[in-house]
Amino acid sequence: MALSDFFNNATVSTRPDAGALTAQKLIAASSITVDTTAGWPVSPDSVHFIIYQVDASGNKVAGTQTDWKGTVTSSTAIGSLTLKAGTDQIYPVGSKVIATPTGAWADDMVTGLLVAHEQDGTLKAGAVDVTAVIADGVVTRAKLASAVQTELNDGWTIPTQTVSSVTNNGNRSYDVVFNSTVAALLSPGMRLRTTRTVSAPAGSFYFDGVNDYFSKATPNKLTFTDNFTCSGWINLLAYQQGGIISRFNGTSGFTFRVEATGQLSLVGFNAAAGNYRWGQTYQSIPLNKWTHVAASWATGTLVLYIDGLVAPSATTTAGTAPTTIAQAGDLQLGATNGAGFLSGRGAQFAVFDAVLSAATIRSYSSQTLSGSETNLKTAHSGAGLLDLNTTTPNDMTASGALSGQGYSPYCDNYASLTTDYELVMKVNGATATVQVPEGCTIPTSGGVSAVAYSTATSPFGFTLDKGRWEVESYFGLASTSPTLTAGYKDISWKLTIPLGAWDIGFQTVFNLASTAAQTDVYAGVAMSTSTSSATDPRLTAATLRLSGASSTIRYNTNVARSQRTTLASATTYNLTVDPEAGAQIAALTLSSKSNMYAIPAGI
Repeated sequence: MALSDFFNNATVSTRPDAGALTAQKLIAASSITVDTTAGWPVSPDSVHFIIYQVDASGNKVAGTQTDWKGTVTSSTAIGSLTLKAGTDQIYPVGSKVIATPTGAWADDMVTGLLVAHEQDGTLKAGAVDVTAVIADGVVTRAKLASAVQTELNDGWTIPTQTVSSVTNNGNRSYDVVFNSTVAALLSPGMRLRTTRTVSAPAGSFYFDGVNDYFSKATPNKLTFTDNFTCSGWINLLAYQQGGIISRFNGTSGFTFRVEATGQLSLVGFNAAAGNYRWGQTYQSIPLNKWTHVAASWATGTLVLYIDGLVAPSATTTAGTAPTTIAQAGDLQLGATNGAGFLSGRGAQFAVFDAVLSAATIRSYSSQTLSGSETNLKTAHSGAGLLDLNTTTPNDMTASGALSGQGYSPYCDNYASLTTDYELVMKVNGATATVQVPEGCTIPTSGGVSAVAYSTATSPFGFTLDKGRWEVESYFGLASTSPTLTAGYKDISWKLTIPLGAWDIGFQTVFNLASTAAQTDVYAGVAMSTSTSSATDPRLTAATLRLSGASSTIRYNTNVARSQRTTLASATTYNLTVDPEAGAQIAALTLSSKSNMYAIPAGI
């Protein structure tokens, strides 16, 4: 240690011996000689000590003590003398020289500590260089000279940039805008971890599909007859007709439900069960995945949404084909008029007396509803039975159903209350477009308090389960036969894939029948960005059956195609079919349990 060091030992394993001068010390002397320095710290360490005179009886002479700092250079010599307290003077032979902590020793200690610490003992921000070793193994931003350092315990890196805003694009794609450019920091394929400012809701509803539901008799505020929206998260465990949100007494009202095929529907009734308007999607909700669903009614125009995007649907009517509904019956979650029970989990069920935009639906899906959203009439998070809208609330009564179950569509399927994970798909200046797995969202309001990134394939907490990353359009019901003329036909089966690099494809089964005995029967199928042609030969397939039979041909053929592609923007793909020209095909359908899919190339 140098003489200028602040931290100095007072002993070396044993108590230092008291010494005495063996030669006179003069004023301003740079060294002294003593009879012993046994037990004293030696050079290069510095040592604090005192010198004082003694009388004939060996007692200390008042007013003669001075405090010093120096370096033991031999067993009988101390050099580099520095006066720390008192007045320098001449000391005769026999004056005592004692190694001991002094006020100066304590001052040096405090001065040294305050270089890196605050007065309360906490470590100063920027006090520790990134190459330093932290004794407790816990590295935090406040302890680092640079905020861009790796958290040693989990492989994530904290950038200096912070998140300014978040936009939900649909199908689990988000635009994350930072306070400054991240173009030199992030690139496609990297991983992100975001931390919510406001914790996600704790839990969800559970419906057994047998007799579970929640209800509110004579519900408050549900007086609208037109222009309304229903929304919520569902995780289906089985396909059966089941109500999500309903108010229906058998003749009037509405039901927002899942059909036995997994298709999503909204049905409105007015004055009779036979007077209805029924909107139903072509595609089905997948099993065992959190999916956000919504539906709106505007003077008989029905629009249905799956994961924030409009889902192709068809509307059928009967009786008076109502364009408005009549309100009647109990408000029920998980059933319709005490029947048609939902099998699965649910969260964030809500009813608005207005037609919400797609952007608003997507935004509301990304975090728990507060209860004060514009036009919100009733909402239930799944954590309990109380209405989130506390103005004349519709608090529910349980009929077998459970709430507060430890599983939710947020924070990695409720593995945490604050942490979600993302895959970077594109970077443009301060904006990173990212994809989240099923069971994660990024709050578009409420705030992101922290963000971290990683170049590792699987940093701590990040899932590589392809099923959770998959974006899909699932057909739970066989398609209807298209017009049997040459050329590709639209069968209203679509999948919108967010931007970025993806492995995409489809799997389906042809159900094909000829009109009579034919030499061959042909049909083509393509996953295409057009509804009337095949735009990519890698996603195009054909089936051919040779036969010399004298009767009608009927057979099924399994077809699957896949490829990797990079999309500059969100792109809608269609599954189209091309029947054989002429009158050789009597019917052509695609079977149920077919799907189009996209999995991020970085997974």
